[in-house]
Amino acid sequence: MKKTHIAIALLLAACGIIYADSLSSSIRVHVVARHVSSAGATDAPEVTYARTLTSGYSTDQADRTARYAGTVATSAPVSLDLVAGIEDSFGQVATFSSIRALSVRNESLANTIGITGALGSFTVGADGVALMAAPLDGLPPGTITVSLATGTPASFSILIIGTSQ
Repeated sequence: MKKTHIAIALLLAACGIIYADSLSSSIRVHVVARHVSSAGATDAPEVTYARTLTSGYSTDQADRTARYAGTVATSAPVSLDLVAGIEDSFGQVATFSSIRALSVRNESLANTIGITGALGSFTVGADGVALMAAPLDGLPPGTITVSLATGTPASFSILIIGTSQ
C-alpha cells in the first residue's frame, strides 16, 4: 500500500499536480505575576491567551507563514511587503491576503526598534518581544517597516502567519 501511495505521488508530481501544503499554528501567551506584600498577603494575577489556527483560508485558519531575520540601522530601515511577498523557509515567495498573527523579536540588548505599517505602529524594547494576534478573520496585509531611531544596528526577527487567499 505504501509503495502505491509513493507511485501515485510521483506520477502526480510529474504531471505538475502536487499535494497541498498544510499548516497548523498555535499562539500562546501566559503571564503570571506573584506579588507578596510585607504583611504576607498574596496576589497572583495572570493573563492567558491561547489560539490554534488550522490549515485553510477561512475564519481562524492560516495557510502561509514566513520568517524574516535582519539587522536595522538608523539610516537604513527595513521594509517587508507582505502583499508582494517575502521568501518563506522553503525558498518560495509567500504572499499574504490576510494576517492572522505577527511576532517581532528585538535581539538588541541596548536599542528599541520601531514597527510601522498597515498593521499599526508599535515599538519593541531591547531584548523584547511583541505579539499581535489579529481578529479571527485577520487583518489586511501591507508593508511592515522596521526602523531604529538611535544607537548601534539592531538584529531582529519577524514571524508572520496568514492566508494566501
